[in-house]
Amino acid sequence: MNKLLKTLGAGILAATSTSISAAPMEWYVDVGTDFGGLFSATKVTPTSTGIKDQADISFQSQTLVTTQNSGTLTVGDSIVTYAGLIAATTNITAQTYANNLFTALLPTIPDSANNGFGNDWFLTFRTTNLSGTITSVSDPTRPEVSYSSGTIELLFSTNLTTWSNFMNLDVISSTYDTANNLNIVGNIDFTGVDLAYADLFHKVDGISFYDNWLDGDANPITFSLDQNLGAPIITPIDPNTIKLSGTHGAQLYFNTVPEPATLGLLGMGMLGFGVAKQRKRLKAQQ
Repeated sequence: MNKLLKTLGAGILAATSTSISAAPMEWYVDVGTDFGGLFSATKVTPTSTGIKDQADISFQSQTLVTTQNSGTLTVGDSIVTYAGLIAATTNITAQTYANNLFTALLPTIPDSANNGFGNDWFLTFRTTNLSGTITSVSDPTRPEVSYSSGTIELLFSTNLTTWSNFMNLDVISSTYDTANNLNIVGNIDFTGVDLAYADLFHKVDGISFYDNWLDGDANPITFSLDQNLGAPIITPIDPNTIKLSGTHGAQLYFNTVPEPATLGLLGMGMLGFGVAKQRKRLKAQQ
């Protein structure tokens, strides 16, 4: 029986983990104004988009590497990445919306309204503290990295001049999907955001991401930012600093983590099913 329980326990963990990271969560954006546009019948509300599950982003990044060995990239070197709509600072070049923007809210086909996105209102982001380390230099032209902390600020505007920070993505970790795709994951957060715009993103049940967060994260919303990585431009700055610069495309997804009680019920149900099946098998052998 102990062996059976261990086997079933492993199966439960695998099944629940798969259910968490399966299909991306669907959502919509409500900007509070009806901007018209195509496919208006698919809008969730008159002032919102249709149902979406993915946002495409194009951006440029600049990463400062603090080297352990003068002028050479080494595994374990610490990194800080700056990306998106950022101002100039030491060794970092300012970036504009033209090269750092949300390019699409998907799906658009089959028909799903955008309610003026890209014409009447705009989305971008910025990060100045995405921190981690160099994890591989097996290909010196494509050093691999891992992130462990940082905040990605999502920004909203109707005029491309004034930008409001409406939601944050708190980075927890990153993994490589393929040799050229880095998937950054973490949780959404609204600490310090502009509350006038905190209710932009909504789950399909009508609850905003912000209200879901205010409820104490009983069913928290997570994010996944899957970005492609071309060979960066590698620029030595000084004996202890190297700069990596690149242009990327990325896909942003959201998901929810089932409440512990839900996972427990699923686990108990699967456990009961497994025990009953095992008893039936043993009885047939008698």
